[in-house]
Amino acid sequence: MTRLLRTSATTALWALRAYAPSTLLIVAAAATGIAGVVPALALGGPGAGHLDLDVLPGGDLGIPLSGLASSPAAVQRHGIAVLSGILVMLTIAALAVSVVTILALSVLRGRSRQSEVVVRRAVGATRGQMVVSGFIEGAGVAAVALTVGGTAGFFILQWAASTWPGAIGPLALVGPALALVGVGVLILFGMLVPIATIRRARPATTPSTVPPGFAAATVQLGLSCAVLLAAGQLGRHAHDVLAGARQPTLRGGEILEVDSSANPSERATRYAVLLDQLRRTGTYEIVSLSSPGALMGLGSIDVVVTDCGRCSQGGIATPLRAVSAIVNVVSPDTFRAMDVPVLGGRDIASHDGWRSERVALVSRTLAAEHFEGGMAVGRQLQLGQGSGPWFRVVGVVEDRTPEAVGGGLLPRYAVYASALQLPPRSVELLVRPIVGRGYDRTVLRASVGAVGQVRRAQPESEWRAAIAAPTRWFARLVSLTGWLVLGMAVLGTVAVLHLWVTAMMPELAVRRAVGARRRDIFRLVMSRAVGIGVLGVAVGVWVGELLSLPLASAFAGLPDVDLRLVPRVALILLAAALGGGLIPAWRACRAGPAALTAKLDGG
Repeated sequence: MTRLLRTSATTALWALRAYAPSTLLIVAAAATGIAGVVPALALGGPGAGHLDLDVLPGGDLGIPLSGLASSPAAVQRHGIAVLSGILVMLTIAALAVSVVTILALSVLRGRSRQSEVVVRRAVGATRGQMVVSGFIEGAGVAAVALTVGGTAGFFILQWAASTWPGAIGPLALVGPALALVGVGVLILFGMLVPIATIRRARPATTPSTVPPGFAAATVQLGLSCAVLLAAGQLGRHAHDVLAGARQPTLRGGEILEVDSSANPSERATRYAVLLDQLRRTGTYEIVSLSSPGALMGLGSIDVVVTDCGRCSQGGIATPLRAVSAIVNVVSPDTFRAMDVPVLGGRDIASHDGWRSERVALVSRTLAAEHFEGGMAVGRQLQLGQGSGPWFRVVGVVEDRTPEAVGGGLLPRYAVYASALQLPPRSVELLVRPIVGRGYDRTVLRASVGAVGQVRRAQPESEWRAAIAAPTRWFARLVSLTGWLVLGMAVLGTVAVLHLWVTAMMPELAVRRAVGARRRDIFRLVMSRAVGIGVLGVAVGVWVGELLSLPLASAFAGLPDVDLRLVPRVALILLAAALGGGLIPAWRACRAGPAALTAKLDGG
């Protein structure tokens, strides 16, 4: 037994040295797949704790909400869960690409070793000796690949965890462990491909044979294209949010999160006094008081009942309509702060206080679809699904596209009430000084301190950057996955084209014999690489459009496919396909007719 192991180990070491290029390619493909999948499965896979952001205060708006209500924090968590699921799905797909690449490279390695295996059998090597040698060889390759991939995955995980702009729950270990075991077993048995083909006759080839691996290479490139497009969409969305933070009008603005424990009527009085004091200073261009999440486009989701009037659906009168809507409370300056114009009626006014008639504004889409003739001003709506108060609609505002994570999960309709009539326990106070004028933060804190406790304060530009931070984080991680998949796709293209060139040897010999030049053979092989690249782009755009559906559920306003990104990604994929075809094309064109025939006859 010891002699068998020693002999098999010696043979395995010789094979690793003799076939070093294919060995290194298999290690690279496996390590790349492991490095990509470990961080995603550890952060968001089965059994993992969820990613979370700073918790927004609850959806307490001073009125009884229905049992169907959902807070801004819940919407945000749902959006993050959707993005985590997308990330896990993409990395599992990347692992599948790694598996296909390893299989293609193993077949390529096995075919190149058929002559060696036949000679070993002829000189007396038993099948058992060859199997043991193959297992030792596979164990060595798997150990190196898993060590390299696991180490790279650990560093990527450490980077991802340290840059996430919030809290992270316990990491999952089961998913990454299963991925490591699965890839190791695949490599182990991949090394036994030459032994499995000992008794099989050499397959006959026909001119222009196209191996099934072409489809695998196309799918690999297509998946990398789709992932890179998704990363580009996320990155562009984050860039647009950050662009708003660089506006000159935002410089000097500050957002304070204030908690008040007073009863509703006292809170309303304190909020009114605070707004009046800050406006009277003449220092601020905008002083806005709103419910948590309103400034970033989030809000509490609940059922509202609209007094539609003489409305009907399917011939049935529907004077009252229950619809799901975003509900926020705002102050007179909030719509200017959000850059949302009032299209009809009036804005929330300072006299819309605690003892005044309850008023509200509705979004344009809600007015158009659930009020008779689109004329919402002057009509009534009820908050709280039958248990809440009725409000008179005094204005209509433009629809707003939410910027924060989870915005795509929100309903299309929005209702805005006065913060002085529905004073929340927690509010966001935005103060934006007149351009060119500063303000005394000590005086501001003293004024706010009479209202409640300041939980957090930060510049408005930093606040907007914090909104974009999770999007940028996901964009970077998805982009990294896309580049890893692209690298594996290049390796797969090399393997597939190498197999195709081997299958094409009879035809290439005939072509060279009848006068085909080296550049003709080179163009033939490279045309196959271009075809793989073009089909990969087409597959990638199609998959990217499918992928945009779950992305749109996390972010509002994302296009199906950002056509501005397609040319750049297409050029990257075509360059990758051409790069993958260079080595096989050079191999095919550098030999003359006699050498090609010799390779065909000698295996």
